[in-house]
Amino acid sequence: IRADGEIVGVTIEMDAQGVLGAADRSQTTFPVGTRVGHVHLKVADLAKTEEFYTQVLGMRLTSDFGSQAKFFAAGAYHHHIGSNIWMGRNVPAMEEKDLGLAYFTIILPALAFSTLRSHLKASGVSYGLETESRLHLTDPNGINLIIERKNQP
Repeated sequence: IRADGEIVGVTIEMDAQGVLGAADRSQTTFPVGTRVGHVHLKVADLAKTEEFYTQVLGMRLTSDFGSQAKFFAAGAYHHHIGSNIWMGRNVPAMEEKDLGLAYFTIILPALAFSTLRSHLKASGVSYGLETESRLHLTDPNGINLIIERKNQP
C-alpha cells in the first residue's frame, strides 16, 4: 500500500486446469448464504465509472491502471469493484438481454444505507426504491445494482 493509499496489485497466472480438475460438478448454484467479496465489471467508460462509484456511491479509488482499469472499495479493503475496458473502448452500455450479470447487490450497515440514500436525494441521483431497505441504481455502463440495508445493526 502506497503512502497515498493506493494498493498496487499483483497478477500471477491462475492454475485454471487445477481448479477445474478439482471441481466435482455436483453444485449448479451458489450455496445459500454465499457472499462474494468483490466483482469485476466490463465497463464502457472508465471516467464515468470512476465518477459513479466515487462521487455517487462514496467508494474510494484504490488502484488506478490509468486508461485500462480502476478499482474501488469501501473502507480499507483492496477492492470491492474492479472495472476495466479490456473488452474494448466505448462499447455500448449493457442492455436488458445482454449476456452478463442481471445485477449485483451491495449490503450496507443501516447507518451507511441511510447516509447513501440521503446523499442520492441531495445530489438528485435517480434511483428506484423497492422497499425502505432496498434500492435500485443503474451505473453509467447499464449495470444494475441493488443496495440493501443489513438487517443487523
